[in-house]
Amino acid sequence: MPQQSTLFDALEAQRRRDAALEAVEAGAPTGWSFHALRVVERVARARERFTPDDIWEAGLDKPPEPRALGPVMIRAVKDGICERLDEWMPSQIPTQHKTPIRVYRSLLFGGN
Repeated sequence: MPQQSTLFDALEAQRRRDAALEAVEAGAPTGWSFHALRVVERVARARERFTPDDIWEAGLDKPPEPRALGPVMIRAVKDGICERLDEWMPSQIPTQHKTPIRVYRSLLFGGN
């Protein structure tokens, strides 16, 4: 019997994504994620559209693992602070080499 390929396995891909998000979040200092979410909320009140670059620019301290902002942004979407747009722009942080980053739309801007 031929062995089934695991090259394309949606459930395994989701499991690995979730495990990676948990590991990244666990690597952030205690309380960092809560503080980061407050910074996202502050930026969302001030800007109709924003990117993770705007969160860093707002003064959020980078944790040892900068990808820890990913789970925070997922939480911000779930909490109704913002929504993901199907739009990307190049990062302006020099060490990111203009990597495309997602654009978000605030759900709090203008008193919403």
